[in-house]
Amino acid sequence: MKREPERLLERTFDVVVVGGGIHGACAAMEAARRGLSVALLERGDFGSATSHNSLKLLHGGFRYIQHLDFRRIRQSIRERRYWLAAAPHMCRPLAFLMPLRGVGTRSRGALYGALKLYELIAADRNRGVPAERAIPAGRIVGKHELYSLAPSLRPGYTSGAIWYDGQMLDADRLLLSCVAAAVESGAVAMNYAAVEGLSLTRDNAVAGVKVRDRLRGEELDVRAKQVIFAAGPWNAALLKTAGIASWRQQAAQVKSMNVVVPALFERDDLAVGIESKRRSDSVVGNTNRLFFVTPWQGLSVIGTTHEPFDGEPEACTFGRSEVEAFLGEFNDAYCGRPVDLDDVVYVYGGLTPAVEGRIALGRSRHAVVTDHSATDGVAGLWSVAGVKFTTARYVAEIAVAAVAARAGLDSPARVPTTALPGGEDFPGEDVLIERLRRSTDLDGALLGQLVRAYGTRVEHVLEAGGYVPGSGEEGVLACRMRYAIREEMAVCIDDLLHRRTHLAMTGKADTKSRELAAALLAEEGGDASCLDIDARAFDSASSASAELVS
Repeated sequence: MKREPERLLERTFDVVVVGGGIHGACAAMEAARRGLSVALLERGDFGSATSHNSLKLLHGGFRYIQHLDFRRIRQSIRERRYWLAAAPHMCRPLAFLMPLRGVGTRSRGALYGALKLYELIAADRNRGVPAERAIPAGRIVGKHELYSLAPSLRPGYTSGAIWYDGQMLDADRLLLSCVAAAVESGAVAMNYAAVEGLSLTRDNAVAGVKVRDRLRGEELDVRAKQVIFAAGPWNAALLKTAGIASWRQQAAQVKSMNVVVPALFERDDLAVGIESKRRSDSVVGNTNRLFFVTPWQGLSVIGTTHEPFDGEPEACTFGRSEVEAFLGEFNDAYCGRPVDLDDVVYVYGGLTPAVEGRIALGRSRHAVVTDHSATDGVAGLWSVAGVKFTTARYVAEIAVAAVAARAGLDSPARVPTTALPGGEDFPGEDVLIERLRRSTDLDGALLGQLVRAYGTRVEHVLEAGGYVPGSGEEGVLACRMRYAIREEMAVCIDDLLHRRTHLAMTGKADTKSRELAAALLAEEGGDASCLDIDARAFDSASSASAELVS
């Protein structure tokens, strides 16, 4: 997977996908796997904006029971099943614990009924999923077990509900795997490629897009029969620039944030719900919203805030006052040691589509695929307003099928390939680590990190990244960075520290690692301009985190 701008000029593509977040990556993958010629263009780095702001969960839809949204539950179950089967090295089951008390929708009886109903709806939840990644059934636990699992819950709860969902061990690399899958199926992908205009025929039909290569400063005219805008909060600006009257429909956004702190609970296989004093948006009952504290990489991720946002996407940042308010609400509900700004390791932030409710602006619950030939008279133009990482592939499937049908393009009705790169013939994490022990000099801990990042392609990564036997942990890091530069389009330091490795998100991006990244970028002969890019201009999560932890 290499950055090759010249390939964008070699042909007229069946589909150009604009936006390299999870919805754009999945759209490119689905289209390429169906045999269409595809170009994927991203203005920053792949997954550097909204998709980077992830609680790293694969929702099976249990919590949607409170909204009586059964269609969304079934979609979620199907797509959680897809990710667990396609990328078993990067996805795993995770237990969720919700404290219960009193009567109403968060009572023992209500949650027992909800768990049983969900079991019926989700009877096929493990079809095609490897046994070690299977989702267990939920259960009710008593007061003693509740407080033994989560001692820092505030007093007064009488029982708890446990259910299971999926967790992405590395959401950024999972997204990158979708880009790689698209490229391996024939797509041309390019990051730091800003789409600045739409080319139209005299009949007001799509003819392509005007692209600026942000690294080389070149202007490119990319020809295409169909264009899909999947740029998240940037969709509105793209549509407005193209003169599309309905751009305002995708302009309303909600600002969301997650915060990474040192581990708040001992167990690394259990997420805990912390009941806030703030009301939820449930349509069943009148309940308080929940923070969820999820374990990740030996840390805890607390999420999620949702606030209305009115402004340009680039202005979406998270200052100290917002993080302090978030932590204040959390501390008011949490009975462990208070979490303050000094504890913050990383801040994720992003924008998601909003809808106008009866009282105020709220998050949209369903993705929308728009055919702009029907709404605006521009043939061949589509836009996707996605909501959840979990269901992005399903939304892409719908969008690509509609695009192919409208254009009369010959493509198979279903995608024959399931596994993502690294997930092919995955024998199980422990089995693969033991197998690699015999062919490398690395210990189990390092091999575990590599397996969870690359799956069955670990040996290829070690070879292509130039790993030097005996160089240990530092050598592995250098190998991973070198591989990312050579094979994963990493072109600047932040690409390496924020999305190709976990260093920034886990608080380990020190001076030494930045110097290593800069040295390797220079060594690999990238354009000098690559080293001058401030990727934080494209990544509000990175800038917010840097402001808080510097």
